Amino acid sequence: KSYRDVNSIRLFLQEHDPDVICIQEARIKAKCNNPKAKVGSKDRRDRTKPSDSELTQEIKNSLQVFSEYVTFWSLADGRKAGTATFVHKRLFNGEENVQVARSVSEAIDSTQEVKRAQREGRFQFIQFKDFDLVNTYVPNCGWTKEQKLVRQEWDEDMKLLLSKRKEKTSKPLIWTGDLNVAHTSFDSTNEHFFRNEWDRDSKRHSSKESYNLAIPPEDRGIPGFS
Repeated sequence: KSYRDVNSIRLFLQEHDPDVICIQEARIKAKCNNPKAKVGSKDRRDRTKPSDSELTQEIKNSLQVFSEYVTFWSLADGRKAGTATFVHKRLFNGEENVQVARSVSEAIDSTQEVKRAQREGRFQFIQFKDFDLVNTYVPNCGWTKEQKLVRQEWDEDMKLLLSKRKEKTSKPLIWTGDLNVAHTSFDSTNEHFFRNEWDRDSKRHSSKESYNLAIPPEDRGIPGFS
């Protein structure tokens, strides 16, 4: 967001020299031949590349920090979600041919339908010679039954992927990213805040009390504290 941020990244790379850097909430639109395409439209997109209009000179200059890395994008229709994985060139041993799946369904079976949450650039599965890498920005449970179902379907898909993968290989797996989960209250940034929030933005409920009466506890999601 600023030169100071870029300089901090540059210093981090110099000090730690990481092999892989995984980013969530890239918030860059996927490339689309229709510059007027709306979010959710049927316009064909290349989710492996940012839209030309998104690559301002400032962003291009910032990405120069990663000049020693190969960049893998998985991007959404609009400026939401999205992931990026920066892999140091030394991992390729002179070859840049690695297998990359950008949806859970593609990683399981390329013929499967790609679900909505997976079209938001929330997943990358990169297969290297000696290990596999999963970079995820997991959808939160939201406030509604519909959004909670999206998360439940995601979790089921991930379980299936891990099960299928275990049948095929014994290579180590690194799974990282923003998993949108808090195992205990200690893992939440602000448990009191999240537990007392409710679906006020949709205007479908006049108060927290009416929300609690309308939505059964098992259907209530808590963004940030799933």
